[in-house]
Amino acid sequence: MGMAGAVGAEIHTQGQLDALLQNIVSSSAIEGERLNVESVRSSLARRLGVAAHGQPSPRSEGLAELMLDATHNLQRPLDEPRLLQWHRLLFTEQAELATLRVGELRGAATMQVVSDRLDQPVVHFE
Repeated sequence: MGMAGAVGAEIHTQGQLDALLQNIVSSSAIEGERLNVESVRSSLARRLGVAAHGQPSPRSEGLAELMLDATHNLQRPLDEPRLLQWHRLLFTEQAELATLRVGELRGAATMQVVSDRLDQPVVHFE
């Protein structure tokens, strides 16, 4: 690949990183979650082979892995194992809370609509 091709590929990858980062940050903002943007950028960059400067967190690692799986594996069916894996990636840091069943189906447990902190949930509907 010539110099122009390498620069073009780098620009494309940087554009992809920026688009994915914006998508993750915007989606999280809808839920009222503020992310460490540099941490998420670092997690995405590492996976895309781009130089990274931030320190990744378990949360940013999970979000980056989920986003890349969702965007790069379009032909792969969204089956139960894949969906449960996405759930584990979304709730990486909350997995230690006994009240949250991460990466599992609810089973016979009562469905609840909750808000507020995970360790002090406010149940709106059961």
